Amino acid sequence: MNDSGNNNNNNNSDNGNNSNNNNSGGVGGFINPVFVSDQINNETQTFTVTVNVTNNFGYDLTVNSINATVESSQDNYPLGAISLTAPVTILAGQTSEVTVSGFWTQDAENYVLNNYGNATSIDVNLVNTTIDVNGITIQSTQPINVGNIPLT
Repeated sequence: MNDSGNNNNNNNSDNGNNSNNNNSGGVGGFINPVFVSDQINNETQTFTVTVNVTNNFGYDLTVNSINATVESSQDNYPLGAISLTAPVTILAGQTSEVTVSGFWTQDAENYVLNNYGNATSIDVNLVNTTIDVNGITIQSTQPINVGNIPLT
């Protein structure tokens, strides 16, 4: 969320600091995303994040939707929202890439600039998270710690 207007891409293979594999338990231990890459468009205040999700169950899972609000872990300040880009089927015992897209508000950008200065990343939580898997809706009442995400 810098003010340069540039598009930025981060990839876990380029920078080991972008991993969110923090053993946070994901959604009830059911979904534990591992950061792969992101793309940030500062001009439109939008981003996409791709994570690997492993299906540890003995049957295929189709993730139909994901919706959540993104908040700062430090003080629960709302930063934006995310949603699943497209449904993804994860075969039993396999790992698939899941991509979410989102946006941040001008208030959130001002907040980050004023409170995090020259930071290149921030710890965030997902709140009010709703996930539809195989037609079953899972709602998390607790914050889901995503870990440290890049800002540039």
